[in-house]
Amino acid sequence: MLQNYIAVALRNLARNRLYSGISILALAVGLCGATLAGVTLRNELTYERFIPGYEHTYLAAAVAVPTGHPPLINPTSPSFVAALLKLNFPQINAVTRIVPVEVRLQHGRTTAKETVYWADPNAFDLLPLPAFAGDLQKALQRPDGIVLTRRVAEKYFGRDDPIGQSILLDDTHAMTVTAVLDDLPINGTMLESGIFASGLAACPETNDPSRRRGAAARRRRFPASTPARAAPSARSGALACVDCSSRGANAVDPHIALADYPAALRMPW
Repeated sequence: MLQNYIAVALRNLARNRLYSGISILALAVGLCGATLAGVTLRNELTYERFIPGYEHTYLAAAVAVPTGHPPLINPTSPSFVAALLKLNFPQINAVTRIVPVEVRLQHGRTTAKETVYWADPNAFDLLPLPAFAGDLQKALQRPDGIVLTRRVAEKYFGRDDPIGQSILLDDTHAMTVTAVLDDLPINGTMLESGIFASGLAACPETNDPSRRRGAAARRRRFPASTPARAAPSARSGALACVDCSSRGANAVDPHIALADYPAALRMPW
């Protein structure tokens, strides 16, 4: 019976070659499109989901509302917002700041440009990434502390546990490896390089006195990603906005809103 069905199908294909070719091509294109859409959707919906407690982690997004125009949303916010969040939202248990900067790392003959995330010492309290070696809770508490992934550690040191070894940053600043992370998921996180350095260091742009322009207040306004960990009962829609406006003739109403951490990083903008 099955052989008869196959024979009839082959005869129909041979009798109507053009029509059969178009049908098969259309079916192949449709299946490829559906597969691609499914993979893309799965990637978007699982971004950052490997981080424990992601469902209670939010990202402070800067929102400017010009008169007569739709809101302008930015996934970063001024650095002083971290303190305002803790002051205004009793539901928030902890806040941290992360600033990505491209720097040059060097160890021995190996030199390359990397994206380093300058982070507050409590960064891994909010974003408990998988640790391979070292103590993440203390890794960024020393000003010269730097955290690498296993892949980056092998690239510069030839082994995946170089705890206590030094690596040169921008040909000037010696940083000490205090912890090593397991390699982060490929295309699964915005923290792509997985290299974190202590925000207490004197070398990042946020702390370098030579790069300030006069007022101390300017130093507090560098743009940063500001993740916040809220109580399980809190919801982003129930959290009020922080008003950061200095209202003037331009009639722009800037404020800070909290959005779900993975979605805020990946989807709206």
